[in-house]
Amino acid sequence: MAWPEALPGDVAKRLDALAARLPDLLPKAPPASLLHGDLWTGNLIFDGAFQGLIDPASYYGDAEVDLAALTTFGTPPASFWHGYGPLRDGWQDRRPVYRLWIALLHLRLFGGGYRGMVETCLNAARV
Repeated sequence: MAWPEALPGDVAKRLDALAARLPDLLPKAPPASLLHGDLWTGNLIFDGAFQGLIDPASYYGDAEVDLAALTTFGTPPASFWHGYGPLRDGWQDRRPVYRLWIALLHLRLFGGGYRGMVETCLNAARV
């Protein structure tokens, strides 16, 4: 695969290895959910209890994508998780894969300080 020049070569090789394994790591047809597009704790509105969210780029996909994004830089309070309910089996293995795009975006936009985040996701995905 052709990766941007800004991507370190060793990271690009690991991404190729991960891409080859994606059919085994991610569900082929997860239940479609309306996703946020930029879900992080700064886009959640709380006033004692959860009140709502700012939603800039909605699309349909696996709900675990939003949960991975939401927990990249923090996590909502326990009341959020209680209201959300149980997660599908294997979510722990999918979360670093879903979180990787956020890490790659930050690496590209904000520089090498995010390389560690990319590598953490790749390590967690066992690549």
